Amino acid sequence: VTGVQTCALPICSRASPGPSTNGAASGSSKPTKRNYSVPSSSEEETDSEDDSEEDDDSEEEPEADENVPPLEKPDSDLTPAEALGRAEERKEAGNVLFKKKDYPSATRLYTQAIALAPTNPAYLTNRAASLMASRSYSAALADCVAATAIQASKPQSKTLLRLARCQLALGLILAAQQTLDQLLQLDPGNPQVGSERARAARIATHVANVRRELAGKNWSMVLLGVDAAAREVEETPREWRTWKVEALVGKKSYDQAAGMAA
Repeated sequence: VTGVQTCALPICSRASPGPSTNGAASGSSKPTKRNYSVPSSSEEETDSEDDSEEDDDSEEEPEADENVPPLEKPDSDLTPAEALGRAEERKEAGNVLFKKKDYPSATRLYTQAIALAPTNPAYLTNRAASLMASRSYSAALADCVAATAIQASKPQSKTLLRLARCQLALGLILAAQQTLDQLLQLDPGNPQVGSERARAARIATHVANVRRELAGKNWSMVLLGVDAAAREVEETPREWRTWKVEALVGKKSYDQAAGMAA
């Protein structure tokens, strides 16, 4: 061999471990371990955000019911124009209830209208009509008198007719006849004027007869006259009741007289 130099490099080898003798000998495998994934921090944040969104939804204000009317401005805060408008609304609502014969509710609404516009005679006469239908003639008379005063420069037949009817209902015969005379001049073609005048005349005749029989102490005739006059009115005047008590005492019907005087 000439001029050739060889270098032998050592070759290192690592023996791979052989299979486990224990496992091969037993012939069984080890139990498989389950791997549970742990949520990452980003997933936890997402869940917490979802929870917070659910909480926010639960705390939201409920939507307003469209069927619930809005609160009205108090009457004291209304402008003059608004007060007149609301008064007219109350009057119209009262008219609806009056037609349904709900007189107490109609009277309440007319009263509200009067409070907002006290110088409107129509509201007074409407309430008077409702009170008359409820047989509250004294209160109705007060409204008719007030409406008549407002309309003094230009009297209205409707107001005067209701005034006369209230006066007749309470047995105020002379006042009723004066009102009917004024109404006849204002509205001579009104057929209701004639019927009310005839009624007033009948009552006046009964009262005149009672006065005459009282003077003659004809107690039975006094009782008959008072009863006849009372049938024409709604509320018997105190004076008429006094006449009846006097006649009962004159007839020595003391128990009846005491009952009427009570």
